[in-house]
Order: sequence, then structure tokens, then C-alpha cells
Amino acid sequence: MACCRLTKCCCCSLHSGSLIVAIIYLFLTLLGGGFYAWELYQNIDHDLTTVIAYDSAGIGVMGLSAAIAIVLIVGVAKERRGLCLVWIIWAFLHLAIEIGLGAYVGVVSIGGAFGLAVAGSVVLLTGVFIPISLIPAIITLVIAVIIIIFLIFGIVIVCSYYKELRDGQQVQPV
Repeated sequence: MACCRLTKCCCCSLHSGSLIVAIIYLFLTLLGGGFYAWELYQNIDHDLTTVIAYDSAGIGVMGLSAAIAIVLIVGVAKERRGLCLVWIIWAFLHLAIEIGLGAYVGVVSIGGAFGLAVAGSVVLLTGVFIPISLIPAIITLVIAVIIIIFLIFGIVIVCSYYKELRDGQQVQPV
């Protein structure tokens, strides 16, 4: 169990690192919720039931994620390991969802678009031709990979802080 336990987070304490993770996570969830709200606003008049349901679910998940980020902020500020554990569990669930999304986009969207090549092409600066239908899938995949990397690092940092609190070690907020 001690293989992924940190004693410091870069140049700061685990306390500060966990707080930074919580603030960044809160910012990202509010940004994601804003994206879903904007997309819902754009599609509300078109009566696209599946898009409206998807965006509404996205807003709900992002709202829950924001609330859990606030729980982590409070847990770190008050040094309550139970509150940190709530975020750790949610982050593992979020990580599984992002990995599933990345796999879906990678296999279904990108693979299907290469197979079909229905839309025109865009020439990148490197001279590579990419079907236009691939651009949203590639952007989604890149965002998913960035979130996956952030969640993995965040889980390691907050788990290390949780173990520090659990073991009763001196917490040094710096």
C-alpha cells in the first residue's frame, strides 16, 4: 500500500497539494458544468430529447462534482480524513467514467470516422488529412486524457494526505 505514498507534493506539503487539487478540480467541474449549460441552452429549442437529457445529466454530475470538491476543500482545511475519503471515492468513479469515455471515443468515434470518412478533410500544418468529423472526437479524447492524468495525480496526492492524517503525522500547511 505504501508504493504510491508521497511525503511532499512538488515543492509544497501534502496539505497544500491537496488543497490545490481541490481548487483545480472545483474550477474544472464549474467549467464543465458551464459547458453543459451552454450546450443545453443552444439545443433547448430544437427538441432533441437525447441531447437535452445528456446535457441535463452532465449538469447534474458536474454539480455533484463541484459539491464534492467543496467537501475536499473543507476536509483539507479542517484536516478531516473522512471528508477527504469522500473525494477519493468520487475521484475513482470519475476516473473510471473518463477511461470509459476515452475508450468509447477512441474506438467508436475515431475508428468509425476513419472507416467511413464521410465528411471532407482538413489539412493540418503537417500535411496530414483528417476527416472533419474527427475533430470533435479528437478534442474530446485529448480532454479526457488530460482529465485522466489530473485525476491520477490528484488521487495519489489526496490519498497520501489521507494516509498522513490517518497515521496521525504532523500536518504542515505550507
